[in-house]
Amino acid sequence: MKSRRRTYFIKKRFQSEVILKIALVWFLGVIFGTAVLYFLSKETITAYYQGGNLIMKSTSEIILRKMLISALINFFVTIALGIFLMLFISHRLAGPLYRFEKTLEDMIDGKVDFQIKLRKKDELVDLVPKFNELLKTYNEKIRELKILVEKLKEEDLSEKERESIVSQIEKELNFFKTR
Repeated sequence: MKSRRRTYFIKKRFQSEVILKIALVWFLGVIFGTAVLYFLSKETITAYYQGGNLIMKSTSEIILRKMLISALINFFVTIALGIFLMLFISHRLAGPLYRFEKTLEDMIDGKVDFQIKLRKKDELVDLVPKFNELLKTYNEKIRELKILVEKLKEEDLSEKERESIVSQIEKELNFFKTR
């Protein structure tokens, strides 16, 4: 069965900021393009007929209103499509970030007996094998330490056997580099 997310705003603040920043850049691009066209057409003259009269005006003066209307229509149509697209793109990033955040919270709570799964098209999917390797390694080390502690609890151990188990525990613990 395919894994589908039903909630598209997973990390609302992150996704909203991405969408707003891209929309702002988009809007500035539309305004800049309109301004460039306006200034480039400023030094040209256009002739047209209006009510049987031949009228000559600066091209920029004639097309300014239409350029602004066109730019606004262009902006709102492309921004609507862009927001829809950006929501899905940011969703493919926010979902994995959320999963990694929850994984770290689980690890802080001492849970390391699971594997992370992401969808194939999600961003950051390349990190999953390393996260899973980390979880597997920690799970194995902790399992080994628990076994050694249980052995240490046995009453009929000789001093030499206890020293051997303590040495093995120290070896397992030395895997973890701490300050």
